[in-house]
Amino acid sequence: MILDNATDAGDEIHNGDFFGDTTKMNPATGKPYISNVTGCTVIGQGFQILEGQFALLNSLVALGQFNTLMNKQPFLLEVRPYGGTVSPDA
Repeated sequence: MILDNATDAGDEIHNGDFFGDTTKMNPATGKPYISNVTGCTVIGQGFQILEGQFALLNSLVALGQFNTLMNKQPFLLEVRPYGGTVSPDA
């Protein structure tokens, strides 16, 4: 769980495939974008365009590996701004 020092509201690290803006329409499908998360951190092993939107790959596998590596113990996570861009080919 990720805690915000100002509010003590917790966010989790979990699996999820899609993290689109559900208030916007996906032109590829004519339906709203799909999202499996609301403000949480998702973990995966790559990106790809699926169903017309950016998607995270191998999320369950990556989460299992992360939990094994961390032995499910609490840890300090420092989040810093990233000045680059992420592409599906990354």
